[in-house]
Amino acid sequence: MSVAYYDLIKDITTRVHTEIKTNLNYDVKYSNSNPPKAANSLWIRSSVTLGDTLQVSIGSNPRFRTVGILNLQVFGVLGKGEKEALEAAQACATLFRGISIGSTVYRSPSVTVKGRENKWYSLLVQCPFQHDSFKL
Repeated sequence: MSVAYYDLIKDITTRVHTEIKTNLNYDVKYSNSNPPKAANSLWIRSSVTLGDTLQVSIGSNPRFRTVGILNLQVFGVLGKGEKEALEAAQACATLFRGISIGSTVYRSPSVTVKGRENKWYSLLVQCPFQHDSFKL
């Protein structure tokens, strides 16, 4: 078996929950959940986009590398200024910058100001990663 996509996404989501929701105390929603009904506090939507999986070694136990992006959309309250949302985006980017956890390596994140999105002020933190697995 090469890449177990469910397990990879679960591992990344668990780290998001631990680091952002528990340690930073931000409200985190996941790609399959609804946004908050009231627009009165900052929140973050987390999703994982998987890219290609390539074979990067040969032999009796070949290695496969899956690349992807952890997307963290930061939604700040309109009218409160951008400081709180930018600080949250920076904190998220710092958590996933240049670290290795198990077989997953996180590269340098980027922060993009998206601007107004419905009743929110939005920024997007994109954390590229690569995950290596072995065929059994």
